[in-house]
Amino acid sequence: KRQVSPLLAESLADLPPAFITTAGFDPLRDEGTEYAEALAAAGVDVTHLNHATLPHGHYNLQTIPGATAEAITTLTTHLKTALH
Repeated sequence: KRQVSPLLAESLADLPPAFITTAGFDPLRDEGTEYAEALAAAGVDVTHLNHATLPHGHYNLQTIPGATAEAITTLTTHLKTALH
């Protein structure tokens, strides 16, 4: 069985800057954190934000308006900065 994951790459060096968000109630949280740490160890400029009170898929949830809106604002602000 073939596994596909950036964590399995031989080297993460020379990748572009990364912005990684994870959520406190997310089955992929630990892998996201591990990936952010691996990128940083490889010298990649990485920003990792964990939204501790939010679930996986929180960007699509309008049922948590305050926390979700804050997460979306943080994401869009970072993207605007990165793209300019």
